[in-house]
Amino acid sequence: MYLQKGQTPSGHIHKVIAGDNVSYVVPSRLDEYLEEDATIKFRVQKPQQNSYIICTSKGKVLRKIYKAHLLPSEMETFKLPKDIANSLQGDISIRVESRGEGK
Repeated sequence: MYLQKGQTPSGHIHKVIAGDNVSYVVPSRLDEYLEEDATIKFRVQKPQQNSYIICTSKGKVLRKIYKAHLLPSEMETFKLPKDIANSLQGDISIRVESRGEGK
């Protein structure tokens, strides 16, 4: 029913933003309160080796996942646990950086 009205159950959403080295992210929005873990999918802009997928919100790192290889032709997927997603205070950014960058 809430989909017909264009609203989420809680009425609040968080944007999921493609950051550095990420071409796009699905979904582009998350409801403020999730009943299960959120599956985030994305593609990198160029081939990457020895890199981290970093998920942040308001400068705080929510998840940091190491990947030996990332290719634009492959859809990457990771789970954002519902307890983390439900405690968000702002939008989410997904970026990929090489292991040596260390931001």
